[in-house]
Amino acid sequence: KRLCDKLGIGLTAYSENRGTTISLIFQMK
Repeated sequence: KRLCDKLGIGLTAYSENRGTTISLIFQMK
């Protein structure tokens, strides 16, 4: 269970980073 929680947190952080990066790219255009 602990490993699953870690993976879930990692995926959430990854998704948030991706969303932020995409937002920055759209703002630059």
